[in-house]
Amino acid sequence: MTPDKQQAELLKQTQKKYFRAVFGTAYIAHAVAIFMVAVSLILAVFVPHDGLFATASSAGMSNYHRWLYDVFVIAIIIMGPVLYILIHRQFEQGEGRQVWREYTRAHAQFKMNRFLKAEAQGKKALLDSWLSEGLVCMMIIVVLILMYSVLTPNESSHRGYFWIQTWWPINAALIGVFYYMIFCLYVRLFAVTEVDRQDKLLHVQAERALRKALEKDEQQVAEDV
Repeated sequence: MTPDKQQAELLKQTQKKYFRAVFGTAYIAHAVAIFMVAVSLILAVFVPHDGLFATASSAGMSNYHRWLYDVFVIAIIIMGPVLYILIHRQFEQGEGRQVWREYTRAHAQFKMNRFLKAEAQGKKALLDSWLSEGLVCMMIIVVLILMYSVLTPNESSHRGYFWIQTWWPINAALIGVFYYMIFCLYVRLFAVTEVDRQDKLLHVQAERALRKALEKDEQQVAEDV
């Protein structure tokens, strides 16, 4: 296994461990995605709906589309504050603080490795600050919310927009993937400042280790002379 794959696997395992400690299961993001899609489809079977937002209420939407999109928009907006409260309540417990440190440490190590790899190639690492990482996470979440709340298909187009007007089972699968992705993005968003702090500590430790190695080499050379 390559170092990059090892690092990706470490991130995956620490995320599972963190989810298990905070939410009781490592597969909470999968469970939320399946549950929310299932609720939307059940409502679509039994409850006629005209659509709350522009996307769902636009022409050509079935009852399944309308429920999928409206529930998605509302759930994603609510999900952020709920996750924030749950995560910070977990800080009161020792295990919660420990797994949070492991989670942020793994992401900081991945960030530093990405920086060192880019530096070795003479390039600038992308998303090298907590602000840029946070803005990207927020931008993805906001774009998806807007896409399923204000974007409407072009009535003059025969195909419409694939992302919002294709066959509803495909849309249900896409919405499920977006639920999972945004759940993980919210958790990552709440960790950006701590990851950045851990990253700075790792850089300091690496510089100290390099300095000690150079001093040791200089001392060895002096002794040989």
